[in-house]
Amino acid sequence: MKVLVVEDSKEVVEAVELCCTIRWPDAEVVSTDRGLAVASLVETESPDIVILDLGLPDVDGLDVLQNLRKTSDVPVIILTARAGDSSRVKGLELGGDDNVVKPFSPAELLARMNAVLPRRAAAAHSGKVVAQDGLHIDIGSQRVRIDGKDVSLTPAEWNLLAYLATN
Repeated sequence: MKVLVVEDSKEVVEAVELCCTIRWPDAEVVSTDRGLAVASLVETESPDIVILDLGLPDVDGLDVLQNLRKTSDVPVIILTARAGDSSRVKGLELGGDDNVVKPFSPAELLARMNAVLPRRAAAAHSGKVVAQDGLHIDIGSQRVRIDGKDVSLTPAEWNLLAYLATN
């Protein structure tokens, strides 16, 4: 798992890095405080997810997101201290996957990352079917069958299975 954190506060970067390494011990966190570097870093580092602050020193985070969406569909969670709903709504309209307001709860950030990652993986693989030895996983319809019998899964079980099956 590779996470790109675009944030100008060293303390916030360290907090996100700690959250990620506790949840995913092999996680690699790459960070920058420059919005203008994001497109290049996404291309060279191929992160699984981007955590994007809107208040960057060189360019507005919404502009970064808008430019990023021209070349990449990497999941983006917007991390912002902006009080109003308008920036968060605009971020979603521009292609952000979710919002977390600073100061943030580490548990909330991880929960939102866990929710975004499998959805993106499933969307990227919609229509894909994984089948082997009587196991049939239809990513698009979110159905699992073993030896022809449907298997009922909780949302968390489905997300995990879909992630594993597509990776």
